Amino acid sequence: MPEIKNSFVKGRMNLDLDKRIIPSGEYTEAFNVQVSTSEDSDVGSVQNILGNEKLTSFLENVTNTNLICIGSISDEKKNRFYWLVVISDDDGVDIASAIIEHNVDLNNTTPIIIDGNNSRLEFNSNNYITGINVVDDFLFFTDGVTEPKKINIEHFRQNAHTDLVDANNNIITSNFYVNNINTGNRFTKEDITVIKRKPTKPPVLELETSVLYGQSIDPDRSVYAAPFSFLGYGYGSTASNPIIKFILPNDVVVQSGNQYLDPSTNLPADYTTFSNLPVSTGGTTYNTSASSGVAHDIQDAVLGVPFSPGQIILMSDSNSPGSLPTNAQIRMEVVNITYQGGNYISGSAINEEVYADVEFEIISIDPLLSPTELIFNWSFENEQDILYETQFARFAYRYKYQDGEYSAFGPFSEVAFAAGPFKIHPTREPYNTGMENRVTKIILKDFVTYDIPLEVVEIDLLYKREDSNVIYSLDTIKPTNADGSNNIAWHNINSSNANIILPSGTITTASDRGYYEITKDLVYSAIPENQFLRPWDNVPKKAKAQDFTAGRLIYGNYTQNINLKPADYSNMRIVLENRGFHQGDYASFITGEKSIKSQRTYQVGISFLDLYGRETPVFTSSESNSYNVNYNWNNGPNGNASRSNRLAVQNIPQIEHVYQTVTVTGVEHSNGTIGQYFFFEINDMNDLLSQEYDNFSIHNIKQYRPTASSSGGVVNILIYEGPVRIWNQQSANSGPASPSGGVTKGHGRYEPFSSSSVNDWQEGDIISVETDAKFFKIFVKETASEYYNLVLDRVYVAEEDGNLWLSFPSSDRNKIKEDDFIILKKTIDSNDQVDDENKFKIIDIKNEAPQFIKTKHRSLGILDGGGNLTGTNGLFPDINNQPTPESNKIIINKDAFVNEDVNDIKDVFDSGKEISIEFQKTTATTTLISRRYRIVSLEDISGLNQYRIVIDRPIFIQDGWIETSTSVLDPALKTKFSVQENKDLQEFQGRFFVKIKSDIITSQYLINQPTTSVLQSIIDSSTQIFSLMNPNLFLGQNPTPNSPPVQPSLPNTSGASDTQSDWQTNLDFNGNAQNNGGVNSGWFIDGAYMAAQQPTVSSNIGLYAGMGTPSSNPGATGLLYDVSCSGNLMNNYFGPVYPLSAGFVGTGWIHSSYGSVLASGTPDTTVTLADGGWVDGLQGIINANFEHNNTSGGGQVNGARAWKSQLGTYGDVGEQVYGPQGTTGHYLHLSFSGVGVALHDGSDLNGNDNFPPVSWYDSNALTADDWEPSAKINLQSIENYNTQAAPEHKVCNVEQTGSASGGFDVNKIKYQWTPYGDASIGNYNQGNKDLVDNLVPGNKFRFANDASETEFTILNVTEKRIYNHTAWNRKTAWSTQGGPGSATSGVIEDTSTVHYAWHKFVAASIDGSASATDVAFTDLAVALKRFGSPDNRRVCYILELDQSPEDLLNNPENLGGPSSTVEFTDIEFVQPFFENGLNPVSNNPAIFETEPKENLDLDIFYEASQAYPMQLDLSTQSSIDNRKGYLIASIGDKARSSKVPANTSAYASQSQPIYIDCRVKSWDGNIVELDLGLFTIDTLPNGSSAATSGAQGLTDQTTIFQGSFIEFHKEDGSYAKMRVIEVEEITTGIAAVPGSNVTFNLITKLKLDPKVGKVGLSYYNCYSFGNGVESNRIRDDFNRVFIKNGVKASTTLQEQYKQDVRGSGLIFSGIYNKNTSLNDLNQFIMAEKITKELEPTYGSIQKLFARDSDLIALCQDKIVQIAADKDIIFNADGKPQLTASNKVLGQSRPFVGEYGISNNPESFASSSYRAYFADKQRGAVLRLSMDGLTPISSAGMKDFFKDKLEGNYFNILGTYDSNKDNYNLTFDNGASEDGSGNFSFNIDNDGENSDFKSTDTDVTITYKENVKGWESFKGFIPEAGLSCANDYFTIRNGQIYKHTDTMRSFFYNTQQGSFVTTVFNNAPTTVKHFNTLNYDGEQGWRCDFIETDLNTGTTLHDFLNKENKWFSTIIDDGTTVSGGVSGDSFSFQGIGVASNIDYNI
Repeated sequence: MPEIKNSFVKGRMNLDLDKRIIPSGEYTEAFNVQVSTSEDSDVGSVQNILGNEKLTSFLENVTNTNLICIGSISDEKKNRFYWLVVISDDDGVDIASAIIEHNVDLNNTTPIIIDGNNSRLEFNSNNYITGINVVDDFLFFTDGVTEPKKINIEHFRQNAHTDLVDANNNIITSNFYVNNINTGNRFTKEDITVIKRKPTKPPVLELETSVLYGQSIDPDRSVYAAPFSFLGYGYGSTASNPIIKFILPNDVVVQSGNQYLDPSTNLPADYTTFSNLPVSTGGTTYNTSASSGVAHDIQDAVLGVPFSPGQIILMSDSNSPGSLPTNAQIRMEVVNITYQGGNYISGSAINEEVYADVEFEIISIDPLLSPTELIFNWSFENEQDILYETQFARFAYRYKYQDGEYSAFGPFSEVAFAAGPFKIHPTREPYNTGMENRVTKIILKDFVTYDIPLEVVEIDLLYKREDSNVIYSLDTIKPTNADGSNNIAWHNINSSNANIILPSGTITTASDRGYYEITKDLVYSAIPENQFLRPWDNVPKKAKAQDFTAGRLIYGNYTQNINLKPADYSNMRIVLENRGFHQGDYASFITGEKSIKSQRTYQVGISFLDLYGRETPVFTSSESNSYNVNYNWNNGPNGNASRSNRLAVQNIPQIEHVYQTVTVTGVEHSNGTIGQYFFFEINDMNDLLSQEYDNFSIHNIKQYRPTASSSGGVVNILIYEGPVRIWNQQSANSGPASPSGGVTKGHGRYEPFSSSSVNDWQEGDIISVETDAKFFKIFVKETASEYYNLVLDRVYVAEEDGNLWLSFPSSDRNKIKEDDFIILKKTIDSNDQVDDENKFKIIDIKNEAPQFIKTKHRSLGILDGGGNLTGTNGLFPDINNQPTPESNKIIINKDAFVNEDVNDIKDVFDSGKEISIEFQKTTATTTLISRRYRIVSLEDISGLNQYRIVIDRPIFIQDGWIETSTSVLDPALKTKFSVQENKDLQEFQGRFFVKIKSDIITSQYLINQPTTSVLQSIIDSSTQIFSLMNPNLFLGQNPTPNSPPVQPSLPNTSGASDTQSDWQTNLDFNGNAQNNGGVNSGWFIDGAYMAAQQPTVSSNIGLYAGMGTPSSNPGATGLLYDVSCSGNLMNNYFGPVYPLSAGFVGTGWIHSSYGSVLASGTPDTTVTLADGGWVDGLQGIINANFEHNNTSGGGQVNGARAWKSQLGTYGDVGEQVYGPQGTTGHYLHLSFSGVGVALHDGSDLNGNDNFPPVSWYDSNALTADDWEPSAKINLQSIENYNTQAAPEHKVCNVEQTGSASGGFDVNKIKYQWTPYGDASIGNYNQGNKDLVDNLVPGNKFRFANDASETEFTILNVTEKRIYNHTAWNRKTAWSTQGGPGSATSGVIEDTSTVHYAWHKFVAASIDGSASATDVAFTDLAVALKRFGSPDNRRVCYILELDQSPEDLLNNPENLGGPSSTVEFTDIEFVQPFFENGLNPVSNNPAIFETEPKENLDLDIFYEASQAYPMQLDLSTQSSIDNRKGYLIASIGDKARSSKVPANTSAYASQSQPIYIDCRVKSWDGNIVELDLGLFTIDTLPNGSSAATSGAQGLTDQTTIFQGSFIEFHKEDGSYAKMRVIEVEEITTGIAAVPGSNVTFNLITKLKLDPKVGKVGLSYYNCYSFGNGVESNRIRDDFNRVFIKNGVKASTTLQEQYKQDVRGSGLIFSGIYNKNTSLNDLNQFIMAEKITKELEPTYGSIQKLFARDSDLIALCQDKIVQIAADKDIIFNADGKPQLTASNKVLGQSRPFVGEYGISNNPESFASSSYRAYFADKQRGAVLRLSMDGLTPISSAGMKDFFKDKLEGNYFNILGTYDSNKDNYNLTFDNGASEDGSGNFSFNIDNDGENSDFKSTDTDVTITYKENVKGWESFKGFIPEAGLSCANDYFTIRNGQIYKHTDTMRSFFYNTQQGSFVTTVFNNAPTTVKHFNTLNYDGEQGWRCDFIETDLNTGTTLHDFLNKENKWFSTIIDDGTTVSGGVSGDSFSFQGIGVASNIDYNI
């Protein structure tokens, strides 16, 4: 019988081809079958597949729980696999999670880690995890939504879980094991994150020094040990038995023997001596004792004096070279100490004397010690070496976690350096020994902090030198020792205690522990250098893809940067403050003190940290966040360079919690009740949702519920804090409360659901989505380069120009170069800083002494004529050739040389040597010395016995003191002759020389003064002065301090110089006036009348048009000359106001009809005090009081004689010209008048050369209202005070020329206030310039006719510009013709002002006749001319002096006569004089500092603080993280309140506030508990009594303290300041003073504002020595190490910082090597190249696959190969070639083919080098193998997959069955109908399969590699699947199933069938008739249906066995296929299809 035979040799389905052409061996469909084939054979067999067996049954007996697998991974090395499960409730809410392990070898299953509330693992049932790796014992996974995580499998295995629930069916949470010990703690999220937290605080340093300088005896009060004072040898002392006397610290006296010591000769007066003190045997013993009744510094009764018996004390003379211990001169032993006296109160100012007797035994003493008084340095003799003697060392620490990861470093400490006292000598020790380290022991403390992560097993202590970036490991600290005992270094707070004892005596566990002593300066092992570049780890916040290759963890498609909303940082402020703890505490500067370098600009920034330590860049505002630390700013004692300062930052930006806030608009519940779901407007959350990958995201939120408060307001109550799942779409639930709006509404719910309460959410609830910023740190930027200190050796005056040459030690030569600037910091022979302008440019530098310095002038003798200077026999016989100013010829009597035994100068001169002559005059107090004049000609006058001498220059006018009057020599005059000689002296050796300009600063602070009683001086400037003292001036008065000025009896003004004529007479000075450019002028002591003042200080001038004041805008110089701003600036009370009722500031009129009044020509009589003060003159000499300097403002309290700081007001704060309020000082008014030239000639107001331009007051443009303040062409806006519309409308705009300035000579305006004029206007006067140049602080002057020769020192100078007789603006005047409202004398308007003339002209123009207008116009021209005249201006210099000149200048009668304009005398400015080379080297030299260069291009900030919390948790929260509080203040840290109460009655006698030793005891959220506490205050703000205990006490004390601040101070000098909200607890009966029986009620608990308001920084960058010297360098030596700005650096970003999703980015970790125990997988060091970006057009990375040594990145639209640990180069022909490389990720190369993985990484599965995945976007399934990409969906199933992949699925899951070599691809829409994970088809009772279709939604299809095609559809739909140990497992409903059961097609506990549809398409053109169907194989198959192109049919019965084959008869079912034929037989012509060939089990 003919037979058509079909085999399954191809073993694959084909749904693509027409059935007629399907190749033989293929079939159309198969289900649950597998086909066995043999290569090169035509035999193929079909089998129905084996089913699976369930291996687990978790939670099956627990109701309302479901298990869902969301990922799996196989560990092939250990034959184990892991799957990740979410536990949800019946509502689909994820409530817990777990990771479970199955061991294939042991066939057992173990839950490894269980998270009972899913807050740690954070699994999401809707988010399948594909980024999973097992690396040895570590399981890494990332889900693209939460932090990447890592668990140590073996550590968690120790929980020994057998189930997910306990015996009560409650879900378990795993415990955390550290070092195999159960900690008893539930694990936290940070225990399983890849990122590992670093330390947040630096270690605390405690330094012990050998030299006790700077060691605080009582750190609370900063009492310092003082040096010994050695007062000399005692009576009877010998070298073998020295008897010495000392003064010890605390002023205790050391004496010896039985000798009485006379206090008057041996001791200072305030010490009392003792006799008969004990003497020990075996050596001389010295006893010390304090005398009764003598005040002593506080000593601690416990600490006592800083000695203990047995200690060896070393001493050395403080002037001895070197330093202790090497230069010790005395060695002695402490024998005994006895204390006596009263109580000591720690930390308070309650001083009861405590005495100590200290006995010493002298061991050795240098017999050469001088018996004169000496001061000794002292130290303990210590066998320990000085640590880091020439280094600045910093310390930090890092954590080592139990899995071997090391954290990044914590903040570094301050430098471990203890400065000594300032000591430097230019010859003996040209270096600062105070900058030598004194540290002998370093104690590191508090490195085991409260917030230390649980899994930290070791702490590495780190050490770094300041001059190196190498960081060394100092030691490794573990919790336990080798024997299991506690390690003191870990658990203790000091060498003996593990607990802290608080001031009250309470013993408590310290929040911070750790104690480690460093006593040796050892070399330690260096840690890898890349760690220095690792401030934090940039582990991605979340990542979609992950893999492990090249020994590194690699993430793709990751998110970095913390989410942080932009904020305004401009309000953040940096301030400078004293470093002390108590207010008013200032360092004593026995040693150098930590400080902030002055003359620098500091900028602060802030960086934010997330919970894991990731940091942002620095945020700052360059303008508002900067602070310039001035050199001499005073706020307390000394300037900044002489203080111990710190920086503080206030107004910390408060941005932590608010990233997004939305309001709940509706609620619903899935079962129809309201509550669990909330709704919001989507656009309210857009910023947040746009950051996420999918349509939902999880965020931590705070849920608040607005609630009515008892006070009637609304408060937001915190309802919930935790994770919430947020969708950007309407909920699918349809509860009745669901609001309308569709997709415009987003929705959310708790994640996980915490309950089913209907009150979970309510409409109106506020949701605050938190940012990641949990902490902040402060960074500081200071960009100045290095600086150096230079010690001055000697000063030499350069003869050629009078400048100075300074000599310095040659060791400092490299510190400076020419054109550098040096700054004089410290004065010579003084410990004072230089507060004046102290910067000098280096003009020249010489490495050898300049020639003139080597030139010495040896005296040949001094002649005085024997008292006979003139006449025939006098020293100078020719009156026409005697020394006189401006002459250079002198005739001298030769006999004088013989008579006075002086070497004859002629022989010396003739020998060619240079001879000079100079003059001297000595009085009782001063020796005046002239300039030295070189003799250029010396002629012997034949026959006259005389020498004619010609000198090189005329005698200076300044040397005119040689005459008492013209041509009359001073009888005391002496003449000195000197010869010049060149010498190379020792003082020039080892020196270099620097030339600077000489000025008053150098004269005052540099030139060493001789120690003789007679001061040698040289007159630098001399000028004639006069006195102008007007009588009857009104100077105002205040009857009592702080009272307003009163109107006294009005004065008689006769005699006042109030007219131009008066001043023209004044300035003639009785014919003695100067004539400068034709103008009479002169200097005078000023007690004269004044009309007005031109402002010179920042005031209300210059506020328009943004021009600024001259001080802020130097270009706006015209403001100083705008006369519309001038007025009466004396007397702050009286000020013009217009109109008075409106408070208008101006000099306008009160009278409303002023225009008509002026038109009548009658002066207005309606004037009041508001029209100007009545003070109309100066006092020549002032001894200041409250009338002069009471300038506090408020109008009613200002002094009558004070100067106002601006015009037009009577309540403004005055200018402190006469010193601060309440001070007294001595002031002299020295003025120059006749200044400048005429500014207006008055001849033609319409010309071009006039003042001002006529266009400004064109009468034709005037209207009736032009005099009003709104007038546009008002004369210089005369009533508006500088509100001109444009700059050119000022009276004089000196910035412009030409038409804009009116065409006038601008120089006339510029120099109108310059006493010495200018050559451009023809009135320059050098003498006046010399005098003005000398009017600077520090200069000294005297009056020539003062017999006492008193020298006055200028302390301060203020310049005032005054109008003498004519004012511009309106002012009052005294008139005898009529006062206000009466006919008697009184105050009226001053008619001499320009203002009056102008308004009279305005009135005439409006209402008057033409003639009246012309007259008024002429009067205006006259007034203008008079105003601009030089006799109307004077410049007054108000000199503050060190003493009053009142006795010399008290009245005109004592000045030469009754005239008010008498010649007085010359004022002489003097400077000290010394001979070059005679100035000795000072033992206390001056110090210079080099000016650094600014590195303005560097925007580098340095870490300057620990991490502080952005906000404390609230005490009302259900879960509180108290580590935030302990970051602010640890237990035992000091607390200080800004509310310092008054002294209590118990200690009312104390002059200082009582400071209780208040310490932090504990934190509870934002409530701090204090030990001891704060004093209660018994007075409320309103003055009534306040309760101090009980409920009322809490209320009252809250009222008092609310809004005040409390500071928490740490040992390193830093502090945090927080605002008080409420007093929570008052404890009564506390003994605040230990040992005292006095008790108090103290505040012991405070509720604080949870946000930090201010931070004081421990940061410092120099040591200040209290004398102006600031140093940051070891010994101040060149090239020595110096203190840098910090260790950890950061910078700002130009672009906006925001969370960054790197979809195409890769980032990798450090390396992991188990063999070397190296685990750097947590290290993501941004400074290294750890990232790689792929082409963005490839789409985002969805999956990473490590294949061999390559990394495959499966992107959405491309598959990319990346070389790992190697690189790819391309040959010339474009072919790639691998090359060795140190790159972790090398060249990337996309595979050929436009395919990606779309968004379905779960479709990925791999085996060996092959990988499979689906590309949904392109409708293809692909294989990636060594031959590249192959679209395996094209293997007969292309159309099927294209259609299939268009659908929407929950997962498109790929798994690989390595046993069968199958790739299974599952299309899962989320759940099957029966929940079984099977297909939704039925099995009939007879075993027939009824309804499977390949088009079903849920389907699994298998690709078989050896047939290169799709073998069959499968009947299982897994949640996950994997192969392990050559077995295939799938997971469904969280349970695992093994696919090896003997039952066929049995999946997930459900029996299924199998079928295959084959095609018979042989000879398709022949009609064939079929009778039977047979097959070769086993029994059990059946054929359900046969179809041909003509008929359909079935088999008659089951197959029967015949001859080893199975046969069945084909029966025609009578159905004819359309177009076919009918018949009795089953026939077909083309195709016969046997379908549903089913295997019946």
